[in-house]
Amino acid sequence: MKNIKITLIGLLLLLAGSSAFAQTKNKIEIYLLNRIVPQLDEKCTNGQFFVSYQDLNPDPLIKDEEIVAYNVATHEFTFSESGAQKMANLKPSKDRGLQFALAVDRKPVVTGYIMDKSSPSGCATYGLLNVGSTKQLLLKGMPEFGTHVRIKEQRENILFINALKATGRLQKN
Repeated sequence: MKNIKITLIGLLLLLAGSSAFAQTKNKIEIYLLNRIVPQLDEKCTNGQFFVSYQDLNPDPLIKDEEIVAYNVATHEFTFSESGAQKMANLKPSKDRGLQFALAVDRKPVVTGYIMDKSSPSGCATYGLLNVGSTKQLLLKGMPEFGTHVRIKEQRENILFINALKATGRLQKN
């Protein structure tokens, strides 16, 4: 009887732990970085860079619940009003932008710069650009031509797409 109780308690703890873990799976968030991360090509003003979860600020800029949808065909995010307001309040420099990481469960899957739409320099990596009150475009290069052929495609990352599907936020039109 004692072994049965221990086994049942163990199973309950295992189930409780797995349900707590399941609650954090597929969490999509956008983070600013806790340091300026060097670019892969120093000749480029706003070039590609890679980060780990250790480079992310402790708290996301845009929380999971503030990401309403993502259209995989147009690469357009829809944010909640609170998420859109946070983006509107940012003041990225016109020549540099702000480094960000799009993360799934704190694992960075897309890195780039939050850019001011009047920025003259653009970027040779991903740019997050405000195009409407709650709309943000995730561009591959800014402007989205020319250097984009050298930029590794990150917007179709399997973790990102699966998290969007699992949470019902993936749009395809």
